[in-house]
Amino acid sequence: AAVNHNRRYEHMPAAMVPHWYIRLWSVIPEPSSERAKDALCTNCRHIDIRALFRQPATTVMPLARDFIALGRLESILQEGIAGCKLCALALRVILIDATSDLPPSTTADERLAKKREKLNALLKETYYVCPIKFKAQPPAPILYLCSRSDVAEMVAKRTRPRYTMGFRPMHQSCPSHGRALRNPGTIDFEWIRKTLRMCDERDVGKLDYRHAVPVRAIDVDAMCIADVADGQRYVTLSYVWGANVQQLRLTKSAEQTFRQPGGLQDFLGQIPQTIQDAIALTRAIGERYLWVDVLCIVQDDDADLQHSIGEMGSIYRNSILTICACCGDDASYGLPGVRPGTRTATDQTCSAVGQCLGLSNVIGDSADAAEEGCTWATRGWTMQEKVLSQRKLEITDRSVRWWCWHAVASEDENCQHPHWDIGEEHRTMYFFKTEHEQVVSKITGKKCNMDTYAFMVADYTGRSLTHHGDAEMAFRGVLKQIQYSFRGTFLAGLPDTELSAALLWVPLGKQQRRRDATTGRDLFPSWSWLGWSGKASYPWLVERSMPMSEAGCPLEWRRQTWRQGDHDEWFTGLEYRLNGSSDPNWREKTRGKPPRWRIHESDGWCSTEDDEEGSGWLHPVEVAFPSSSTRANQYTGHATNARDIRTLRLRTLSACFHLEGTFRRRKDNHDHLHAVYQMRVLDPKGFSVGYIYTPDPSTMTVEGQSQFGGGGPREFIALSRASTNPDPRFGRDLLYTTPISELSSVYSTWDPGNDSSAGHENSEDVDDIAHFNTRLFDPELPWGLFNVMMISREGEVAKRVAIGRIHVAAFMGGLPLLKEITLE
Repeated sequence: AAVNHNRRYEHMPAAMVPHWYIRLWSVIPEPSSERAKDALCTNCRHIDIRALFRQPATTVMPLARDFIALGRLESILQEGIAGCKLCALALRVILIDATSDLPPSTTADERLAKKREKLNALLKETYYVCPIKFKAQPPAPILYLCSRSDVAEMVAKRTRPRYTMGFRPMHQSCPSHGRALRNPGTIDFEWIRKTLRMCDERDVGKLDYRHAVPVRAIDVDAMCIADVADGQRYVTLSYVWGANVQQLRLTKSAEQTFRQPGGLQDFLGQIPQTIQDAIALTRAIGERYLWVDVLCIVQDDDADLQHSIGEMGSIYRNSILTICACCGDDASYGLPGVRPGTRTATDQTCSAVGQCLGLSNVIGDSADAAEEGCTWATRGWTMQEKVLSQRKLEITDRSVRWWCWHAVASEDENCQHPHWDIGEEHRTMYFFKTEHEQVVSKITGKKCNMDTYAFMVADYTGRSLTHHGDAEMAFRGVLKQIQYSFRGTFLAGLPDTELSAALLWVPLGKQQRRRDATTGRDLFPSWSWLGWSGKASYPWLVERSMPMSEAGCPLEWRRQTWRQGDHDEWFTGLEYRLNGSSDPNWREKTRGKPPRWRIHESDGWCSTEDDEEGSGWLHPVEVAFPSSSTRANQYTGHATNARDIRTLRLRTLSACFHLEGTFRRRKDNHDHLHAVYQMRVLDPKGFSVGYIYTPDPSTMTVEGQSQFGGGGPREFIALSRASTNPDPRFGRDLLYTTPISELSSVYSTWDPGNDSSAGHENSEDVDDIAHFNTRLFDPELPWGLFNVMMISREGEVAKRVAIGRIHVAAFMGGLPLLKEITLE
């Protein structure tokens, strides 16, 4: 029988009735034969869908009782068959979602059979409409259907519904509204051309397509390799090669043949399907040139390879569009929808609900879903292609998504660039967000250079590489683009002007040394995240906790160009950044920060310049800087260029402590996703004095377990000062006025030698965050920690084992020695 599932609102005071509930029957049109298209069932006539779409977007999750009931699926099915347009739409959306995980190769008959099977399994399930419109960037009028179990999970875990359960209003031209696909089985090339033209209109004065480097490309009309003149438009392809796919490659011997008109046509059968489809797509949208690495870089010419890889960022950054193959595992997969019959997973359903309100399901992927779970999003090489491209066309098994600096739109919605006026100047480089928007939202104001660097490192190290030796090359394009923000160069992937901060990366999950498969030799130094496979991050920076300062730490770097008799062979990071290390008067120049530098008003973590309000630096850096080769030699002496560096020579305090031997998982995950594992550091009497970060113990090899196993003292070296207060401005005076020799007396509160409980630590005495004993050391004084590196000795050199923090009083109580260290 027909029933109003939300009838509890009938007897509530008007102030308690939600905005979407229609109480007065007089305003509800009765279904009739002449208005069959507007027919709604007894329940749906009380739901004002327009009001739900008009409400302001929010991130506040509603209570479970506030979700709008539609009833059991069996009743939704009956009402849909009887003519209720909203129930019919809900039924189709639910079934499309239920079969969204079917492989693309599933035939239409198999998909229909699966829908029937799912329908029978879900008949007793109750469904609801989520009563809020979630905030999205860019804003999108989307509502979601939810099952009873979905509602419970959303409320408990504060998660959003599945994107495939969404539906939105349709409109011929209104931005972000749905649009009917001409043929869901084929990509709408006209939509791409139209969107590209609109983007061109808004790129006046920015996209002049001047790449200033020689670029070969495929002439898709003449089907040959050609040189693209500076200023000519070209498209790039970002895809996954795959280990077992044979590809036609550009070689020195084949180049002349491939340059002849039609030269590639004769070899079309040897070109993987993804590249063939990219050629057809480029031609279909009216562009002439396509850049694909395997056919546009001479694969057996080392000089051409090195040059092209070095310019990869420029190549992608200056292309008119990057086609991203966000589907399949290798280059043989193709681009679904380019050829008829190759995109079978696209289901679009449209319905007129109420008085001429058109609704459709959401088939396009959300901002993150286009990459979720696809191999393309997990590969190291594709990361810089994703970040540096000014425009992307992300192709999945179900749809196409357009991305540019102005707008994001899926193929089944209108893209009008609503937030970008024609002719308005472009903004600067897009600093992409990580997989979780919450990470970025925790940082107020302008992000500084180390923020951007940290996000990129975290994204990149979470990806995989077929060859470990490619780890630096696959990231070089990104480093080249952000080099100016550091006003320096990069040493094994770490910015040399922020080296003491960049050394503080930690593993999240599995960690293993990158070694040559043939020789077993370490490919990169231990102190760089390049030397290890596995996700690396900078929790202290992302979480804005325990800020880092070089002041109050004796760390100095060795000038390798030093000769016997020179008096300034050692220099600090501050002296280096302010250009003193290459200036005869550098000691005078580093007496305080230059007048133009100041702490950023909204973010005390970074500094800014008077003339560059929008830029942020973790530490001030002098504009006039020596050449890259000079900077590299200041740290290494024997490196011919920054990419060859393996050794750091430094002088700092060294002390020995013990490890507790117990791996502890931190209560809060890093960036709301990744588990963090720590191990406490103990003084000789067994008291907690700090901690180190460790990889996930369940993923450790025997070698890894031995590094963190119990027994014996471990050596720690001081890199910088840290604090227990998240505001770096708090406690600065104490930091700057406390000599190192007095740290133990200033920060200590209790002498365990005079206490009966010495040697017996109570768990309640240990700080949950910094892991030091609060009876031993005063927890109220900020700047009370050293950032440390645990090292192991191999002959005359040292290697990084872990990063952590030790209370300054405990460190000084360990009778540290000032040592010169060669770190590899």
